[in-house]
Amino acid sequence: MSFSNTIVANGGPGGRWMRRGFTLLAAIALLLVSAQAKEARSTFSVETPKGWSADSRLSKLANGVNLRRADKDWTFSISDQPANIPSEAAARKARTSPPDKKVKAISPITISGQKGYLIDWTAYGKSIYEAYIPKTGSGYFVLTLECPVADSAAALSDWNLLLRGVELKASNSTGSNTGAVKGASGGVVQKDRFTITLPEGWSEAGTTRSSRNRAIVDYSVPGASGRADISEDNMAPATLAMLRPRSSETRLVESGSTNISGYSGVYTVTVFQGERIYNYHFDNKRGGRYTIYFSCLEADSAKIAPSFKKLLGALKLK
Repeated sequence: MSFSNTIVANGGPGGRWMRRGFTLLAAIALLLVSAQAKEARSTFSVETPKGWSADSRLSKLANGVNLRRADKDWTFSISDQPANIPSEAAARKARTSPPDKKVKAISPITISGQKGYLIDWTAYGKSIYEAYIPKTGSGYFVLTLECPVADSAAALSDWNLLLRGVELKASNSTGSNTGAVKGASGGVVQKDRFTITLPEGWSEAGTTRSSRNRAIVDYSVPGASGRADISEDNMAPATLAMLRPRSSETRLVESGSTNISGYSGVYTVTVFQGERIYNYHFDNKRGGRYTIYFSCLEADSAKIAPSFKKLLGALKLK
């Protein structure tokens, strides 16, 4: 008697149980295939569609997510930027340099219920979809998909699929003033693992005053402003190779090793689309890291640099 005949012959309760078992296994398999991973940060998250995965070299960035398409030369990124959002005119100017760079269109876009603008442009053989979404108060999100120009039509469907899986927390809520003792500027920011005696012109943003492990501090004087985001978490610190830019759009100004309060780290200074960005990572000696992310307009950097240096000198890690 064949195996198939045996199943038919035992079509009683045992056969019904086997059929139910096969149905249950098929349902579980379908759920496993259809389930999507999610990359989440404190202010946003994105579902990872089939065929996409997190870039292991950049997966531990506190304010950004980078995804890659497995079978294509396609990349997707999303990040939370603390600086002022570039105007559409400034964005167009930064991306126009024939024949290498050309803006095809700038149009309105809505992502996760938040309105912004989309730049469709090309650079050095790449087609780029780049969306800018302002946050309430200050800061913005930037979402980017890059692919070869020949793939632009095909990649558009993945771009739309990725955007449907994005959730943005675009408002900067104000918390209670439990993390800082301060006036209009200056004062002391006290967190569990670090303190900052703020130099003149610096003040803590309301959004982190109740946080125990993060401080966003703003610098504002007539004609210049910037923002520093200082935090501790349990992720591994980035290496210098991870912090160095990989895009031709980002210029590396400076990089190297540094030390604050006996904690060793690495840093880069870059310029991207008219912004100067300082990125520091330190080993916290407890299996995690301290990070410092500061940005300001490149045009203001010479004016702000001395005060930012004072801020670093006033930061005590513990």
